[in-house]
Amino acid sequence: MGRSRLLDEIAEAARGYTNAAPSTFPEGILVGVMGLVDATIIWGLDQRDETLESMAKRLSRHVLLLLHDALADRGIDLDPDAELAPFVVE
Repeated sequence: MGRSRLLDEIAEAARGYTNAAPSTFPEGILVGVMGLVDATIIWGLDQRDETLESMAKRLSRHVLLLLHDALADRGIDLDPDAELAPFVVE
């Protein structure tokens, strides 16, 4: 799956959580999140200075913080205790 298709999939899933119209969803935030995820994984594979579980927990926390802040700026409350459905690509 190419990056542009992946971004489309993530944006569509995020729109479902926020009920935002396609033209109003902050897709630039998603691009930043993708960069964070890419860089974290590349760094983790290169440095191997933490366990995969530790990296996944840290990365999940960082992504949720970014999304929470971006949504809050638009008046959308994201409950930090809410369980979001996993995004799985087959």
